[in-house]
Amino acid sequence: MTGWTRPRGLVTRGAMLLALCAPPAHAHPHFHFTYQFEPVVQAEGLSGLRVVWWVDALASAQIRQAADVNRDGQLDATELAAFARGNDRLMRMQRYFISALPVGVTAPLEFEVAAALSAEDHTERGIRLSFELRFAAPVQGGAVRLRMFDPTWNVALTPHATVLPQPGCRSLRQDATLATVGWGEQLVATMLIECPPANSIRPLAQLRNPSRTHDQETQK
Repeated sequence: MTGWTRPRGLVTRGAMLLALCAPPAHAHPHFHFTYQFEPVVQAEGLSGLRVVWWVDALASAQIRQAADVNRDGQLDATELAAFARGNDRLMRMQRYFISALPVGVTAPLEFEVAAALSAEDHTERGIRLSFELRFAAPVQGGAVRLRMFDPTWNVALTPHATVLPQPGCRSLRQDATLATVGWGEQLVATMLIECPPANSIRPLAQLRNPSRTHDQETQK
């Protein structure tokens, strides 16, 4: 698909969780995450993102059981750090399931993981994973389309109700139907985030219908 990149390689069942969890083979997706983006804005414009993943309750319970090396019934800082390090290596191979495309540009936006994956255990909300992306160059025009999508459908990634606030930034969710590997078409969200200079903010309505509508494309 022109403009969007697919995560490299395939995530085998359980790889996202270091193969610590073994859900039934017939169940897909195996893990449900909600995510939030916090734009990182510098003088030059939108330069990156802080990303938070909230792991669903079932997977959080499985993580707690499998990663609890000393079997004391809770995850301490050492166990969480070890879990995060292993998954950081795996997720870098997958580009963290992220594709980024500046509005009005056909070439995907290059980025690197500037701050490695970290893990925290919020007892009531579940396991929280976070990391930071740095774009190769600030986004010209300040608007970028971000898609989190695992084409193998092992991990379902859904945006949280809100994007973490940043002065001058706005967000818009747009859904598209994309093909998964072996599991047919699934509804996948694209988040449009705009963080232009304060004196050149355009209404998001002007960004809904760009000359090339990537949200209507099907990933092959």
